[in-house]
Formats: sequence, structure tokens, C-alpha cells
Amino acid sequence: MSLLTSSTTPPTSPAPAGSPTSGSRRSALTGRALLEALPVALRKLDPRVMWRNPVMLVVEVGAVLTTLLTIAEPFLGGPRTRAARPCPVSSPASSAPGCGSR
Repeated sequence: MSLLTSSTTPPTSPAPAGSPTSGSRRSALTGRALLEALPVALRKLDPRVMWRNPVMLVVEVGAVLTTLLTIAEPFLGGPRTRAARPCPVSSPASSAPGCGSR
């Protein structure tokens, strides 16, 4: 009596051309699937829904503010910064404007 038994596997036929196991991959992100998911995703961005998860609410508010500031900045004149000038090496750091201690 043998402890190891041999098992035979039945012969398999090749997969049909359109099946997912035939080697070609099909994308799960189709246009139809995205259109069906869009209303659900937009409902989840409702602040009343986000209120239940304060971390995500803060992220959402920050994203909205950042987007609004990014869009409005060119129309408001951009940031008010001076051109960068190198600090003189020979003078003390506190004497030149904008040159702080490093």
C-alpha cells in the first residue's frame, strides 16, 4: 500500500478568445463604470457627510481653499515677493535686509 497516491488531472481545453483567462486583460475602469460611480463619489463629498469624519472634513476644506487660492492668485496680482538677492559675504548678517542668521 502506498502512502502517496497519484492523481490525474483531466485534460483542459484552451480558453475562449474573449475570456479573461485567455491572456488578454480587460480594464475594470470603463467609461460606463466611471459614469455610474460619479454621482456616488460626488455625494460623498457633501460636507454633511464629511462632518462624521473630521479628518476628511479638514482635508476637504483645505483642498477647496487651496484650489480657490490657486485659481484666484493670478487675478489678484500674485504673491508680493521681492526678487532674491544674495547676501553680501563681507557684511554681518544682521546689517543686510532679508539676510538672517542661518
